[in-house]
Amino acid sequence: MADMVLTSTVRANLLALQDTASLLNRTQRRLSTGLAVSGASDDPLKFFSAKTLLDRSADLAARKDGIDQGVNTLREGGDKLRLADINEEGANLLALQTRQQLGIQALSFAGQAEQSILALFS
Repeated sequence: MADMVLTSTVRANLLALQDTASLLNRTQRRLSTGLAVSGASDDPLKFFSAKTLLDRSADLAARKDGIDQGVNTLREGGDKLRLADINEEGANLLALQTRQQLGIQALSFAGQAEQSILALFS
């Protein structure tokens, strides 16, 4: 088969078409992945800037999760303290009622003992 001879104009047009096809493929890849830069070879500055921002975003998300967990722990602790205060008030009320009943019983016993002593002398 004979070799094809291309003129410089045809060769330039073919190279331009190849470049256009390459750019089209890259654009389609970017659109399908949602990434402006798919690798360090496309645009190193943008790629590493984006990677740094993604890493920082992950760090901040982890910190936020830790803070959220701490807030939830503090809320639960506050609820438990309120419950403990309510229980303490109930125990204090019960202790007061018990003291009052014991006082009444002591007075009743004292009155009965006094009556018994008086009955001995009558």
